[in-house]
Amino acid sequence: MKRTLLVLTTLFLATWRTDAFSAEPSTEQKSTLATLPYQSFAQSKQTKQVFDQLVQQARAPFSLPFGTSIAVIKSDQVIYQGSFGYQDIAAKRVVDPNTKFYIASVTKPIFALNALLSEHQEELNTKATLAALFPTLKFSQINATKVNTQHLLSHTSGLDGNSMVWPLAYTGLHNSELRKLLVAQVSASTESQLGEFDYTNLGYTMLSQWYEQTLKTPWQESLNRQIFTPLKMTASSATLADNPPNNKPYALPYSSSAAIPEQSIYLMKTAQTMHAAGGVISSTQDLARFVIAQLNQGQIDGQQVFPPEVVSKSHQPLVQVPNPKNKQRVFSREAYGWGWYIGKYQAGEQTLQVLHHNGGYPGASAHLSFLPEQKLGVIILNNEGRLGDALNKHIADAIYRYLLSDNSEERLAIHNDLQTNIQKLASAFNGFVDKISTARQARQSQPLQLTLPLASYAGTYRHQLAGDITIKVKENRLNVSWGILHANAEAYNKDNTLRLELVPEMGKVMQFSVNGKKVSQLTFADMQFTKI
Repeated sequence: MKRTLLVLTTLFLATWRTDAFSAEPSTEQKSTLATLPYQSFAQSKQTKQVFDQLVQQARAPFSLPFGTSIAVIKSDQVIYQGSFGYQDIAAKRVVDPNTKFYIASVTKPIFALNALLSEHQEELNTKATLAALFPTLKFSQINATKVNTQHLLSHTSGLDGNSMVWPLAYTGLHNSELRKLLVAQVSASTESQLGEFDYTNLGYTMLSQWYEQTLKTPWQESLNRQIFTPLKMTASSATLADNPPNNKPYALPYSSSAAIPEQSIYLMKTAQTMHAAGGVISSTQDLARFVIAQLNQGQIDGQQVFPPEVVSKSHQPLVQVPNPKNKQRVFSREAYGWGWYIGKYQAGEQTLQVLHHNGGYPGASAHLSFLPEQKLGVIILNNEGRLGDALNKHIADAIYRYLLSDNSEERLAIHNDLQTNIQKLASAFNGFVDKISTARQARQSQPLQLTLPLASYAGTYRHQLAGDITIKVKENRLNVSWGILHANAEAYNKDNTLRLELVPEMGKVMQFSVNGKKVSQLTFADMQFTKI
């Protein structure tokens, strides 16, 4: 179907029914939308108008023109695909259906299905223990005969591996030999026991090392062979090649709460930080094919690409997800299966089963969900991390409600509810951004609370597994680097401490140990680094 690039000139198009509503956008909203490009296509003109409007309505109060890409699936067809905003704001490169986004933890259901396909091929046993998976490793801090593959993929291993998560997800400081050590050095968690749900990236990253060490095949190659190639997901990859500065591998990351929101965040994924719990770039067009296979027992384009029994198994709950504070979610989390949250979705008086997963990272947010009985699915990808996730749930909710509704009164209620929810979100988010801005300005005006001269803190600090942190004095400031991460130090309210945002939007405290007039070590992210 021909895709036409349009420029928004009004918030409300002639949609649904002419008597459904007649609200007018504000002057500010008109100004914002007039500069926001989009393109979309759908199986029907009405569907296109309705879903275009829902996204426009949700984005209207927010000025940052970050990119949003959406696909809506019904049975075995994509019935709507919409692309809004920019993948590169400065260059004004617009989003289209093939734009690649970093999908963060939406990687998990893809990797978990891959593990089940490996089991179907008799390569992997999901009941195999760590001792069986890694027979040459010596686990010194845990009983490796108790934790199995299923525990790893359902977040019930009862393990802690902080020193493994940072190198693989953030710093990139690892190699094959170090990854073996990282697996062997995991310890018992102080937060949860074996069999208890405790969401973490650890289990997925550990199992990825089984592919490398036992099958002698990188997990990325396995995903390509068993998932991406059979589904013809040509824009998807779990690897990143070195790219020249002007050729970014995916949509640039932005944050609505940054000091300059229109500037992209410095931190992007590299080949070294793509990991099995959050290491895929993809497009809505590709992920739609993944969802179609979920809705149709492994079939797509008239072909059986996955065994139906494997797809069915991937949807089975493995553990109950606790909700001690009785938090209400649009898409509830009652259980966790093979990479999926399994819960309930309330559409009017209908209570429906939903399988879903979100992904979040600085400058990225992703939503993937489907209603198996109704054979409906929604995919939403953004290159914005602060606001995107909150928007995703409201947009997905409105889309599902429209598809499940057959009367004008309900559709009017969808519009009104979305408007109310977005107004609340905008008010809360603006307050949140103001608070962050005020705190940022306060920190910048405060001197560092250090008891020694800046030069005393400069140097290299080493952790056996997590690598080296380097501190330098630059322009009378302390600059900290750790692998691909770097940041200027900010003041914190205790002596010999710094506040750092090595990972944007993730402020953490660095504590120095001072003996007399010397700095001997630092503590960061619950790890101790010794000065060398």
